[in-house]
Amino acid sequence: MSTDQLLFIRMFDVRLRSLKSKLIRVDKQSIVLVGVKMDDTKQTRRAFSREFKLSVVQWFYSNNKNVLQTSNHFKIDRKQVRTWVKAEEKIRKQKSKSMSERGRKAYFPRMEEKLVQQFKEQRKRGKTVKKWWFLSIARKIMNEEYPKDMVFKYSNRWFNGFCRRNRISLRRKTHIAQKSPATLKDPIQKFHAKLLRERIRGTFQLGDIANMDQTPLPFVLDDGRTYETTGADEVWCSSGASGLDKRQCTVQLTVFGDGVSRVRPTLIFRGEGKRIKPDERRSWDKRVNVYFQTNAWCDEVIMKKWTSDEWCNIFTNPATPGSSGKLLVADVHKAQQTDEVKRLLQKKNTVLVNVPPGCTSRVQPLDVVLNKPFKNLVREQFEKHLDENLNDYVEGKLTASKRRILTTKWVAIAWEKLMQDKEMVIRSFKKCGITTNVDGSENDKVNIRGMEGYTMPLPEEEYHLISEDEDDASSDSEIDDEEDLEDGEYELDDDDNEQ
Repeated sequence: MSTDQLLFIRMFDVRLRSLKSKLIRVDKQSIVLVGVKMDDTKQTRRAFSREFKLSVVQWFYSNNKNVLQTSNHFKIDRKQVRTWVKAEEKIRKQKSKSMSERGRKAYFPRMEEKLVQQFKEQRKRGKTVKKWWFLSIARKIMNEEYPKDMVFKYSNRWFNGFCRRNRISLRRKTHIAQKSPATLKDPIQKFHAKLLRERIRGTFQLGDIANMDQTPLPFVLDDGRTYETTGADEVWCSSGASGLDKRQCTVQLTVFGDGVSRVRPTLIFRGEGKRIKPDERRSWDKRVNVYFQTNAWCDEVIMKKWTSDEWCNIFTNPATPGSSGKLLVADVHKAQQTDEVKRLLQKKNTVLVNVPPGCTSRVQPLDVVLNKPFKNLVREQFEKHLDENLNDYVEGKLTASKRRILTTKWVAIAWEKLMQDKEMVIRSFKKCGITTNVDGSENDKVNIRGMEGYTMPLPEEEYHLISEDEDDASSDSEIDDEEDLEDGEYELDDDDNEQ
């Protein structure tokens, strides 16, 4: 071998060893050199429990205090072994199964201690706790406990650290079933039989068949979750609500079997509406209809107004050529059962078919499919406004007038987005057995929740299930809606006046 070849091999060997010394990690995804990152692979930091640390320390003393053997046995760094050996006494004082204390310490421990105490009292009473509640109470405590010139930012970083330090997390509420599906099979079959009879008697297109329903709408929509102590076995909330969680209004929605929106959402606010300023009225979204009632309920007066203003509006909800009229599916809410309302609907060629009590969450399209995505869309608008105007919520600057205006806009936007999915609306009617073909050819599309194997009545069977003179049962409740019970009974806010 020549001298030049030997020299080349030596130089190559030196460069290779230099490269190896710089190599930190080689894996299938990336090669990382000192000062050079080949990709964005992120390493996660490991967390060790108190029991694991003590087992490392015990193994260390049981094996001649050999740091190298201990680190190799547990596959951890040698420095970590030495640190835990020195801190053995401190580790033993930690709580069982606790992880190492990481993150920032509380800058205002007195405030956080009182905040945790009030949070636990809220949860003991079954109150739902949201992020804005923590920020509002924290600001109040800061003003009481610390000097006025003390600067404190109520940032997401602080809030996340506060929850981590106090083992608080966002949890979903537990629910209990209200009624057995088996007890509802007979009334549901009678409902479908009556609906089938009316459809055979008349001539109704998909755009003639509608479902109307009322549901309470608080300003802060409950998403079924609340902050609770991490690890709690049960997350319960009382039915009562307070503050922004109370009923802001009742929203009345109407959908049609062909998925086309013909009737505006109706909002029923509390009060008489006599002291509403013209500026506020002009600020309401024109895509919704607004009424006022003493308790924010849909009563007979509101129902008659809605029938005349919205349902019988020939410009937005005209009669279909060749049709025998309209068919309206609704629950047995008291306001919809009065003789005057029934006569008014009959005068407008509308057949009213009532959903039996307790069955709305199984055979009413709005309850079964549409109300949930609608409320989610309204909640998105609320959360967006909350992020952009957090101080207004914390400092209580949102007046009843501002809340009404915002509600009209959020409902209008949510409804417009929901109605863009026509197929979802059409499927909801088929799923509930409202608009399936009368000859039974689409009965396989019916899917009643909790009733596997449910069969729709055939045309020749419907007269055996119901009689001509059978009256619909009425309910004394203002809103007989199982879906509303699951969402919680929202009370009215005493200070939610019209000003």
